[in-house]
Order: sequence, then structure tokens, then C-alpha cells
Amino acid sequence: MTGNSIRPQITTLNKPFMKRLLSLVFILAATALGATLSAQDVKITGRVTVAGSNEPLPYASVTTSEGLVGVNTDMEGRYSISVPPKSTLVFSFIGYKTKEVALTPAMTSVDVVLEEDSQMLEAVVAVGYGTMKRSDVTGAVSSVSSELIKAAPVANVEQAMQGRVAGVTVTTGSGQPGAGAEVRVRGIGTIGDSAPIYVVDGVITDNIGFLNSNDIESMEVLKDASSTAIYGSRGANGVIIVTTKSGSEGRTNVSFEAYVGIQNRWKKLDLMGAQEQALTSLDIRGILSEKNFFNRYGFDTWLKTYKINPSKDADYPTNLDYSAIDTDWQDEVFRKNAMIQNYHVSVDGGTDKASYSLSTGYFSQDGTIMDSWYNRFTIRGNTQFKITKWLRANANVTYVTSKQRSAPNNQAVSSILTGAIRMAPWDPTHYPEGSVDYQGNDIGGRPAAASNFRNLYNPFSQTAYAHPNNRDQRWIANVSLEIEPVKGLVIRPSVSANMNTVVNRNFYDSYRSSAYDIREKNFLESNMGRYNTMFYEATATYSKKFADKHNFSIMAGVTSEEYNGYWIGGSGSSIINPTPNNWYLSQTTESRNYASDSAARTRRLSFLGRLFYSYDERYLLTVNFRADGSSKFPENTWGVFPSAALAWRISEESFLKDSDILDNLKLRLGWGQIGNDKINENSFVQVMENQIYYNGYAFGSGQTWAEAGAQGASILTMINRGGRWEFSEQWNVGVDFGLWGNKFYGTVDAYIRDTKDMLLQVVTPAHVGNRFYPQANIGTVRNKGIEIMLGHNNNVSKNFSYDISANVSFVNNRLTHLNGGSRVVHNDYQISDEGLPLFSFYGFEYEGIYRTDEEVAQHQYNVAQSDITEHAGDARYRDRNNDGIIDEKDMTALGSPFPWLTGGLNTTFRFYGVDVSLFFQGSYGGKVYNALRTLTEGDGSTSTLSTTMRNVWTKDNTDGTIPSQSPSASTRNQLFSDRLVESSAYLRLKNVSIGYTLPERITKKAHISRLRFYVSMSNAFTLTGYSGFDPEVGGGIDWGNYPQSRTVLFGTNINF
Repeated sequence: MTGNSIRPQITTLNKPFMKRLLSLVFILAATALGATLSAQDVKITGRVTVAGSNEPLPYASVTTSEGLVGVNTDMEGRYSISVPPKSTLVFSFIGYKTKEVALTPAMTSVDVVLEEDSQMLEAVVAVGYGTMKRSDVTGAVSSVSSELIKAAPVANVEQAMQGRVAGVTVTTGSGQPGAGAEVRVRGIGTIGDSAPIYVVDGVITDNIGFLNSNDIESMEVLKDASSTAIYGSRGANGVIIVTTKSGSEGRTNVSFEAYVGIQNRWKKLDLMGAQEQALTSLDIRGILSEKNFFNRYGFDTWLKTYKINPSKDADYPTNLDYSAIDTDWQDEVFRKNAMIQNYHVSVDGGTDKASYSLSTGYFSQDGTIMDSWYNRFTIRGNTQFKITKWLRANANVTYVTSKQRSAPNNQAVSSILTGAIRMAPWDPTHYPEGSVDYQGNDIGGRPAAASNFRNLYNPFSQTAYAHPNNRDQRWIANVSLEIEPVKGLVIRPSVSANMNTVVNRNFYDSYRSSAYDIREKNFLESNMGRYNTMFYEATATYSKKFADKHNFSIMAGVTSEEYNGYWIGGSGSSIINPTPNNWYLSQTTESRNYASDSAARTRRLSFLGRLFYSYDERYLLTVNFRADGSSKFPENTWGVFPSAALAWRISEESFLKDSDILDNLKLRLGWGQIGNDKINENSFVQVMENQIYYNGYAFGSGQTWAEAGAQGASILTMINRGGRWEFSEQWNVGVDFGLWGNKFYGTVDAYIRDTKDMLLQVVTPAHVGNRFYPQANIGTVRNKGIEIMLGHNNNVSKNFSYDISANVSFVNNRLTHLNGGSRVVHNDYQISDEGLPLFSFYGFEYEGIYRTDEEVAQHQYNVAQSDITEHAGDARYRDRNNDGIIDEKDMTALGSPFPWLTGGLNTTFRFYGVDVSLFFQGSYGGKVYNALRTLTEGDGSTSTLSTTMRNVWTKDNTDGTIPSQSPSASTRNQLFSDRLVESSAYLRLKNVSIGYTLPERITKKAHISRLRFYVSMSNAFTLTGYSGFDPEVGGGIDWGNYPQSRTVLFGTNINF
């Protein structure tokens, strides 16, 4: 079977399940909406505006002083509320001073002007198992608001943090549709998993790529140990708390957001065309007879003589003139104007008894590389019910289903981009119609066989004959109660679930494009995995303020977590009738593998507590405690992780309180310890295996257990004793400030973070008997850095305002001790060793080219002349120890893939309904191994050459700057060196957008409270010295990484 796979648009859902789900949504919505119909006494209407600008203030809270009745203003700032006579109305909004108005019998309308609160005391942030006023926060916590997320639409929510939070490095390592970003909070603290955890509405998860960005209300990043210690071992690498939107008292709000756009590559490698490629390759290889043949008989005859033989090889047509072909393979595999689209509808509202927020969304993205795509469908419901004065119930549910087809990516041979570069420019993508082989067979329309480097897959055969069907379904749910038996005491039990099901079925046609690019039998592989985590939590929080100056709260809780994973899969070939409805393992007839399965289970029990105290809102203290018990450490099960933080609000002192300049000044000091257990669940238990293919013990020549077919169990690892928690200790000092009515504000933090007892794999002698290297606590890593965030906002006039914010982060990473362990070798290019950053590139320092044989002899003076392999034109490496020998003793660290400087700049201008936003983001200090250059700067026999090879050293070009690639050149020219390790520094205009909001006098006629249209462009331009496709490369090794795209979106925001 040939042809591209059919792309499904939306995953078909189980009908009985959908009926139950829709019934549940209907019941919740009807209950919440029905509560709005309760009768009241006096109807009051009015409008809430902002002092100074007279602009409407949407979503402001309007309640009675008793809190029995409440609504929110609409997008025009208007409200309508029914209250008992002689009530007092309370008008409030975050960042503004609260105002109270006592009603008189004659009042039917009340217009209120709210003034900005220069202290912004009431802004609330999530801090883990609770919330705090921002003014009371003692740790390093940064926020990303829904407005910032909406300002630059992103395909993956993780990307919304890039360049917006000081201390958070986000690398969009792949432009693959549906791909996540690599997020690091304050550097990398361990060789293992350094990713932070995400807490979505109280549910812990390892990523948030499944969320629709329109559903997010806020994101809080907990960075220092005093903030993250409350999550214990889960918070070792930072915590990102995501709060989705919820309803509130007031009228029902309906919102619709949508955008449609196109994506294109933003960069193209400068490679040679067919004629130049052939001539340059001939010059490099220096075979005079072949070059003379080319000049005498021409391109086509040379190719069919020296490269292919159509008269004897049926993979090549006899009637094709290769000299007439000049294929730009980059243009062929990159898709132009790839579509991207997103649609989102939400409904929210409520009364004083119930509130709700319901939404659904669909996202679809075609990749810029052919035959790659991703789509996602989401349903979300958040509900809150006030059952009695002392009992509330909350339920949050998110369901996500997605499908994806990925392009093979960042591999030396079999990825789409490396395949495109390895194909010769004189090869067509497909043979033209009418092409025949020497036997007279019609091979027209078939993906062309490679004529230059034979051991290669044509990118079009990789995609045309593969039919992946990869589905992912996820449930995130949380149900909780809030019980207040006495004033100030809140007991909150909750049950949460994170349930993920992954189903993959990949069918491959039988085909032949060449002797290498072939699959003789159709093949099917199918697997399914279910990964479920259940959380059971109960917390009790008591808060009290007394003597008007003492404010304290104490929280205690217990959490239990259990993870269960199960995977099963199998494969087979030769389906007799390979139509899609027969793509099942039961239909395979050959090469059947027994279905194999595996299971994993981990458990964690935790006790936690927090004490907060403030005196006169000036002196603040927060103490956290957590004890975690993990099943991964059978001998040292429990880890105890305390933290403490102090803060001094200097601006509240009498000598500064009345300052006309300084509005806010707070000093913070924090310390804490956090554990980490992100290791395999069997790291400290003995593992045995009874499958034959694991038993590689030899009993003589040809008598391994596998060959003999012997049955039995074998020990894969000996008992590994003494394993204990890896933990991080962190100090943080910070200052928050605001000037001139908080129009100028900022935060500065400095920290030192030491990861101790780091869990590493230890290399053991073969006679020990371990098949896998055991884990041990042997490493110490230090991260230290400074984070700066500055901002300015100003309402110049009623019709003109602007916001500017910038952040920059500096981080230094070092592996300080191995404590008797050996250097960790990650691959052929990277190591982790004492005194170096983790995952440092390690190789030779390139000094240029030897210009003469005499220079070679002088440089390698301790090597016998007969043993010297270099000559003029070969690479010269630095002799670091000056011993006259170039060997492994001269290898050194060549840099880290992780930048030591990151930053971002956000600006927004609003003028008469027009808004313009610019977002710049960049990094400096990181390195990338541009492995593609090993192909494009070769001799031309294995790939298309870069135009930089015009300056390769040859006997006719002795001034060349690229080492000789001739057959007689030294093989040491290909040693790993900093010649191919490039700076990954860049500055990007990450997003620019222009929007227009229609005037209220126009939209209100259509019963629309707000209507905005916008156009935005992401990756508008990039300044970088990196010569590859994209400087953002996950892991720092670039074998043709899927680059990001330049995207243009046209969108709208509508509120009813």
C-alpha cells in the first residue's frame, strides 16, 4: 500500500461515556444557573470605573458587607444586583482600594470610582496547599498572568513562561507539533530528571502540554527552597502551580477565542546545487581520472558510470537524464504555509451559592516538516458550591484527547532533515512518470533511490509507507471539601486523579526504493500503556488576627500518593490483506513476537505543615516542614525537609510609610532543604529476570543460555544497599520594591543551591555480576545565580497607557564533588566531572590547519615521523600539556549546552482601542554541537555540501580554512573538537501583535460586551551566529533538530 496516511481531525469518543459526561455538565450548569433565579428585594445598578482614566473595570466584585449576595461587573464595568434594603455595598478588585457605599431608600443606581492601591496588598498568589497575599510572601515566587499568556498565543502552555519569568529557562527544543518544552528552574541540579513538577488545580503532574492556554487563570513559579519545600521530594527542581479559570458571582459570561494562521520555516541552510556539488566533491577527492572523465563525457554519463549503473541495477531508471535535475531537498521536505488553528468556548458565572466555569477547545497544528501534525480536544469543568455557611464543595475535571504524527527527528541517519541533506541534489524526490528500469518495468512515481550515499532512506519513502496512529487520553480530576467548623479553621480533604492512557499502533507497508531503502514484508507494532496516579490529601488551616497587629496561620496535613503503570505491546508482519481494518496483531502471519508487558508501582506518604506569622504587616516569618516516605528507598524510607523564610516590609516602617516615592520595599531571606527521588523504582532492590534474551552468560563457545534455549532465572543486579534521598539545600536573599505609585516596580533575588548525595550510576567491575550499573549517592552540584525583574506601567491619559517589563537571569552550574565516584560519560561528546558544568562538551581545542608538513613535525615533536598521520591541510589541535603529542590528555571541556544568561523584554501599548505588544527573548553562554556539519562539511560522497566548502583545503586551495576531506587526509580531522561546537546565543522577537477592540457603542448593539481582532507573528526575526537551522536545541546536540517556525496568526476575542 502506498500514499500518505489519512489524518483524523477529532478523536472519536466513546458514546456512552459522552452521554454521561454531557449529562454531568448539564446538571452542574443547570444547578449553578438555577441558583441565579432566587428572588431579592431592591435592585441596584451602576458602573465601576478606574480613577484617573474613567475606563471601565470588568470583573470587579460587588457584594453586601455581610457577603450574602455578590456579583461581578461585566466588560463595560456595569453591574446589577438585588439586595436587602439599607444594605452596604462593597466594591473591590485586586490592586485597587476597596470602597463601601451605604444604601438609602432613594438609591437605585450607584456609580463607583476605584483608586489603585499603591501597595497592592490584596493580590493573592498560590503558594502550595493554600494562598497568600503577595505582600505576605516570604519566598521567591513569580507569576505569569492570563493576560500575558493570551498576549502571545502558544501551541504549548510551557512556552508561555519563556522569557517571562526570571530564573526559569525554557528551551523550545523542537518545533515538532505537540512537542513540549524543556523547562529548568534555577539551572540543573542533578544528572537525573531536572524538570519541575506542575500542580494543576491541586493535581500534581509532570507536564502541562495537554492544557489549553485559554483555560489558565494564572501560573505561579515557586523557585526557592523556602517555597517548594512544602512539596518535599516533588519540589526538588521547582514547582509551577497552574490555576485554571473558575466562575464567580454575577451574570453569566460567554467567551469565544479563535485564531487561524500559517507557519513557515524561518531559516534555510545554504547548500550546493547539483553541478557545484559534483565539481567540489571531485576537487576534494582529487581523483584526476574521474575528474577528467566528468569534463569529457558530462554530468549524466559520469554519474551513471561512477555512482550508479542503471543498465544492471533495477532501482534506477535507464531513461532519466540526471543532469537536468537540481532538487532543493530542503524545499521538498519543508511544508509551506502549514496551518495552525485554535478554537475555545467558555461559559462561567454563578451566585453566592454556586459558581461554575465550563469550557471546551480544539487545537490543530500541521508541522512545517512534511507529514507531521498534532490535534487536541479538551473539555474542562470547574464548579464550587456553598452548601452551608460552614461547608463548601469543589470539583474540577479536565479531559484531553490528542492524536499526533511526528516526523523522525534529530537522528544521524533516519530523520527527515538528515535524510534530505544526505540525498544528492541530482536525485529527484520521485521518479518521473514514464521512468523504466533496464528490465522495462515502470518505476514512475516511486520514491527515488539514493544515488550518492546508498545506505539511506529517501525521506518520502519514510513517510509514504508509514501509517502511525498515536493517541493520548488524559483525565485530571480533583474533588475537595472546605469545612469551617469554627471561625478561622478550614479543614480541606481532597481526592485527585491523574489518569493517562497512551495507545500506539504503527503499520508499515512493504515497499522497495533501493537495496537499502526496502521493507520486504509489511509490519505492524501495537502497544498500550496506562499510567494512573491517585492522590489523597487532607489539610487543616487555622488563621487568626488579634490585637490588630498579630496575624498568624498554621497548616498541617497528610498526603498519600500511589502511581501504577502498565504497558503491553507486540508486533508482527505479513498481514495478508493489509487494509486499515486489518491492522491488528491477530492478522499478522509471520515474525510474531509474544506480547510482552510490564508494570510499575511507587508509593509515597507525606506529613506536612506550615506556620506563618506577621507582626504589624512589617515582620514576616514562614516555616515549612515536610516528611516524605518513599517506596524507592527500602532502607532509608523517610526524608525530612524543613524550610524557613523571613521578610521585612521596610516600607511599612514609620520613617518610610508616608514617603511620596517609595510605595513598597521588602527584604526576604530564605533557607530550605528539599529531597529528590526521581530514580527507577527498582534502584535499591535485587532484580531478577526469567526471559531468555537477558541471559547472556557463556558456558563455552556458542553456549550462552539464549543460544542453548535454557530456561531459568538470572540475577540482573546484586542487592544495592544504603540508598538514601538525594537532597538540595538552598539559600535565597531577595528584595521587592515599588516606586511612584508602583508605576516602577521590581524584584531582585540571589541564591545558592547545593544538591548533595546526588544519585548517580556507578561503574562496577564486570566480575561483580551486575547487568546494569547500580545507583549510589556520590555527587554534589552547586547552582548559584542572580535574578532581576523590572517593570513600569503608566496610564498617561484616558486613551493611552503602556506596560514595560524586563527580566534577566544569571546562573552558574558546577559539579563540585564526586565523592569517590568516577567521571560520568553521557555519550561521545558530553561528560559530567568535578569542576565542570553538568553535561559539558568534552573534546579537543581546534587551532586551525597545518600549512606545511614542517609545522606538523614541530608541533608533534615527540611523535616518531613514521607515526604522524597529519600533513599539510589537516586539522591542528591544541597541545594543552605541551608534551608534543596530541592524545586524550589534551582533551578539555568545551562549554555547556545550558546558557548562563537568559532574559526577556515585554512591552504593550494601548491607544484608542489599538493595542501593540512586542516580546523579545534570548539567551547567551550556551553551546550546541552542530553535528550536521559532519555531513555538510565532508567530501560530498555522503551528503549535500555546504557552500562553506568552497573554502576547504585542497592542493589547489592551500589557503582554505576547513580541514582537508580528501581520501589521504588524516582520520583525526574528524575528532570531536570545538570546531563544530558553536554558540547557541540568540535574541528573538518572539512575538509581535497588533489588536483592535471595537468601541462599546458599536458592540453593545449586537449584545457583545467586547470584540477584539488581532494579528500576531511569532519568531518574527532571530539574531544568532549559529549556523544550523535553529539555536534552540534540546540537549545541545543537533543532528537536524526540528526547527521552530515563523507563525502568523489572525484571531479574535469575543465576550458576550
